[in-house]
Amino acid sequence: MESPTNSTKYLTGVQVIHQLHCLNAIRKGVYQKFYGTPDKHALLHMDHCIDLLRIVLQCYSDLTPTLYTNHVDHGLLGKPRTHTCRNFKPILEWATERKYIITK
Repeated sequence: MESPTNSTKYLTGVQVIHQLHCLNAIRKGVYQKFYGTPDKHALLHMDHCIDLLRIVLQCYSDLTPTLYTNHVDHGLLGKPRTHTCRNFKPILEWATERKYIITK
């Protein structure tokens, strides 16, 4: 993305931050009573975010077996399973320490 303050530089970052930003944009669209009705730009942004997260989910394709149970009010519910996760805090610290702007 071109820097808004300098047309000779680009902003950089890691995808997980972009993905979390997208999840937050979608969350705000879902909770319109709290955040207000999204404008046209916000709707286009959410569309981009939904597609980005779809691609990420397909790319990482979590193959953890899921047990589904019947729930009277909500249909089938997937029970949470144990996953081996990355520790996000050091990732965020690493990315924050190394963020920079690339000169064109």
